Amino acid sequence: MNRNIKRLTEGAMMCGLIGVLLVINRQFANAFDAYMMWIVPLPIIVYTVRYGIKNGFVVTFCASVIAFMLALPQTVFYVLASCLLGAIYGHGVRKEKSNAWLLTTSIIASTIIMIVTTILFASIFGYDLQMELEMIMQMVDSVNLNVTGNLVRTLLYASLFLTCLLEGFLVHMLAYIVLTKLKIKVKGFVPLLNYYAPKWFAYTGILSLVGNWIVPHFTQNTQILEILLCVSGIYLVIAALFGYLLVMLAIRISKKKYSVFFFVLLLVLFFKEVIMLLCVLGILDMLTDVRKDLLRRLVHEK
Repeated sequence: MNRNIKRLTEGAMMCGLIGVLLVINRQFANAFDAYMMWIVPLPIIVYTVRYGIKNGFVVTFCASVIAFMLALPQTVFYVLASCLLGAIYGHGVRKEKSNAWLLTTSIIASTIIMIVTTILFASIFGYDLQMELEMIMQMVDSVNLNVTGNLVRTLLYASLFLTCLLEGFLVHMLAYIVLTKLKIKVKGFVPLLNYYAPKWFAYTGILSLVGNWIVPHFTQNTQILEILLCVSGIYLVIAALFGYLLVMLAIRISKKKYSVFFFVLLLVLFFKEVIMLLCVLGILDMLTDVRKDLLRRLVHEK
């Protein structure tokens, strides 16, 4: 009986915390909608870790009802999606899933929310990607930069996905800090250098790049071309991140002074060329064991 009372009390408290956040958000004219993805999952994560995913879904439903009474439809969606993320993430922690699984779950949830809000129901959430593209192209033309529309689209989609990566990582970090402070057992962080992309992902990305080059010769279907552009842009962002890890590892092994400074200088002076080089190195990293060899060399030198 005491445990049931404690479970109900903590569930009501978690809903109350989310309700207070919604009231504050409403008083500030929905200024904190962008932060819902980071903050709302935390109480649900803690509750789900303690009492299981079924009880987590109950609190998710109650929090969504509170959001329906206090917030606009856009905010209700953010709260519902964030609570579902919290329940699934908390279930992963409770089942002692790996950090890679937890981080991937956060990133996938962030990506789904981004797709829904900026593409599928963009007009409801106040987004217009086509207008933003036109504004960017006007700015590019005004400074006489030799940039194509496809490159701008790729960079826009890549920046959106990079935002999803950062949001997912931020949720993962905040959850780790909160759970650790509450003395809840969690697995330690795995260094980024120990994250590897599966081979199928590398080959799929290469196919999207090849398709992005070949398909326009056979069809001018806008939707197909946009999907290919989006997929290849996301792949290039991930490849560049892996390429960056490879470069940082090589710099660490070389122990040359000012190596990081020169790398940053090259990135500033030749941004496009360096990013493309990072993408190539990232693809090489995904297809080969070059990073594992460098890590073994680093351990051997120590």
